[in-house]
Amino acid sequence: MKSKWLMVFLVTIFIFISWYTYQKVTDDTHEGRSIIPEEHEDIPMYEELKSRQHTYIIRGNKFDSIHSFYMEQLKQNDWELTYEEKRNEFFMTRWEKEGFNGELLVFAQYNEHEEETKVIFDKISVHKSSTQ
Repeated sequence: MKSKWLMVFLVTIFIFISWYTYQKVTDDTHEGRSIIPEEHEDIPMYEELKSRQHTYIIRGNKFDSIHSFYMEQLKQNDWELTYEEKRNEFFMTRWEKEGFNGELLVFAQYNEHEEETKVIFDKISVHKSSTQ
């Protein structure tokens, strides 16, 4: 009887370890991203944003507060705003910074059907040409 319970316990432990290992090996949290904000000290993360595949999600309509946060925080971190478009439920901004190879794009949109705000960060290559 004891050996039966021991076997059940060992099989349960084996299944748990296998599941945990599989989760770590197949973790695609940052797959497909051109930039990972968490890896840059000068790109702040809005509190409560949760990573989901190539986007960040927060429950509810946080569109305006996210826009205000990035307009303030990126400027404080020496980013220069090069483009801004803001409409009813979305905004898109592009930023440049000395020492950063390219432009940082920050896009956010509120989805009323899913009642969540989605934020996307992207690194855009900038090709500058000289006119001679």
